[in-house]
Amino acid sequence: MTNVYEFGPFQLDPAEVLLLRDGTPVPLMPKTFEVLRVLVENRGRLVQKDELMKLVWPESFVEEGNLSHHVFTLRKALGEETKYIETVPKRGYRFIAPVREVGRTLGHGAMSAYLDVAERTVTPPDASPQFQPMHGGATTEPGRWRFTRPAAIAGVIVAAVALAAFGWMARNARSDRTPPGTSGSRTLAVLPFKPLVATSRDEWLEWGLAETLITRFSGVPGIVVRPISATRPFASLDQDPTAAGRRLGVDVVLDGSIQRSEDRIRITVRLIRTQDGAPLWARAFDEKVADILAIQDSIAEQVAASLVPQLIDGAGARLKTPGTKNTEAYQLYLRARFLWSQRTTEGLKKAIEYFNHAIETDPGYAQAYSGLADCYQIRHDLAPHERMPKARSAALKALQLDPELAEGHVSLAGIREFYEWDRAGAERELGRAIQLDARSAEAYRMLALQLMLRRRFEEAEQAIKQAQEFEPLSLTVGKMTAWLAFHRRDYNRAISLYSAVLELDSHFAQAQREIGLSYLLNGEQKKGLAALRTSLVLPENYFRSTNRADLAYASAVSGDKREARRALAKLQGPLTEGYVDPYDVAMVYVGLEDKESAFLWLRRAYDDHSYWLSWLAVDPRWDPVHTDPRFGELVRGMGLPEPPSATTAGELRRRSAS
Repeated sequence: MTNVYEFGPFQLDPAEVLLLRDGTPVPLMPKTFEVLRVLVENRGRLVQKDELMKLVWPESFVEEGNLSHHVFTLRKALGEETKYIETVPKRGYRFIAPVREVGRTLGHGAMSAYLDVAERTVTPPDASPQFQPMHGGATTEPGRWRFTRPAAIAGVIVAAVALAAFGWMARNARSDRTPPGTSGSRTLAVLPFKPLVATSRDEWLEWGLAETLITRFSGVPGIVVRPISATRPFASLDQDPTAAGRRLGVDVVLDGSIQRSEDRIRITVRLIRTQDGAPLWARAFDEKVADILAIQDSIAEQVAASLVPQLIDGAGARLKTPGTKNTEAYQLYLRARFLWSQRTTEGLKKAIEYFNHAIETDPGYAQAYSGLADCYQIRHDLAPHERMPKARSAALKALQLDPELAEGHVSLAGIREFYEWDRAGAERELGRAIQLDARSAEAYRMLALQLMLRRRFEEAEQAIKQAQEFEPLSLTVGKMTAWLAFHRRDYNRAISLYSAVLELDSHFAQAQREIGLSYLLNGEQKKGLAALRTSLVLPENYFRSTNRADLAYASAVSGDKREARRALAKLQGPLTEGYVDPYDVAMVYVGLEDKESAFLWLRRAYDDHSYWLSWLAVDPRWDPVHTDPRFGELVRGMGLPEPPSATTAGELRRRSAS
């Protein structure tokens, strides 16, 4: 009988394909689990990369990048407080933590823990940099903080993960992919910077420099730059930049190294042509740490000039800039964007604090106001009438300061669409955003959402393809195709597409939730319930009360109405996690086939201007009540087209009355 392995707070049960942390299941994709199993069973021994790949993929040929991705996912799942997996450059991996082998005792208890875990709230550990009060420990002004020197570095380099909540790693980046962009564009990948001395790694700084430069380049005409999610698999110290560039399908690669010495930093940068590995340009920067923002600007300007000769005279003016000359405000902004990207309630609360600090530091910082608006838009623990006016005020202030800020128009478009129900106004804002930044993947993603709500599915598909051109390896953009398939009632396709996304990042809470709904409506109820439970325990989940309602709905349509009513009572009981959307409560009543209660709660959602209510006309879970006249009344009241069945029913009623 297979034993259970214990290490740190974890228990690994190979027979049950289950990893627990302090009794709580840790969701892992099957191949990620297999990598962990092989390493644990061979603990203390160096497992060569080739050997590991043969054991995990015995009948398939896979690239080394796949293995690196799964090891990265494991490290994220296991946490960084203790080192479990050692990388031996160019050779393989070794599991180095002490392991105790015990008899199997998990069994039914482990499954019970898994089922009960939906009642718990998972809060990720605080990853905030350390702050100190000004003037040696005492604040001279409430709420004002100054970064210590290590935190100042962290503030700049936090851009390394600022967009990571939007997607984790691409396993099969094809080198033969036609580069996106217009004719004559050159494609660029900025690889994570590497230390000259392997024992002195500062990964925040390595990723931060890369992310900041990617942001700068993304607005330069003639250059198409890969997002940070695409370059993440190429962070190993022994990575060949030319090979990485070929896998990423780019013309040129920016590769750099870092050397720190007290308060000075030396950054060496090379621009390499991927076709033949020829160096195109190189330079070393030797500056004080405090001048790191200026170093980034200088690198960006010079590389842009090297890539596109016709931009030599004006490239600097066309680069996207931080929007502020105040280094402290920029550091606060980067930290806030990182927390926003985590998509957790606590992360959003802290992000709002940092955006406000950035605004206090530089009152003219338009991007910080736009970021503040984005935070309030997704603070779903607050009622819409509490958060959305704040979001609107911040977005309008951002555009007052900078009318040509594309992201400000995208922020305002979301408010117009999902709170004010000003559909025409939302379209105008997005049109303006795309006019200002024709390569904004976020603008096209928002456009796709708007088109879905209007049942213009073919146009929505084109908008998604446009977003994918500009961020071809973003999982957030990638899952949009599956979300569209779900609303088209093509559940098999949706499941296939979501599975591909989750193979890359099993911790993607939204994708776990949505594949669960797809399974459920496809008649695969057990799989649907399992995926919905998994989504609920993931930390990067700011729709937790919605997920609880999803589980209650799933229980109802699966025949367990007693469990559905128990969960419904908790949703309607004293609030423990903030606002509960009436739309979610109404959905559970639909599952219970209690139409009167469902419409009662839908009316409350209408009065609240619920975010989810805008999806009423396209959400397939409402198909059973389309013919009810109250359904059409609600949809028309929001300025949305009725679904075909509701329109037909309305026409029949009018004919009958006449």
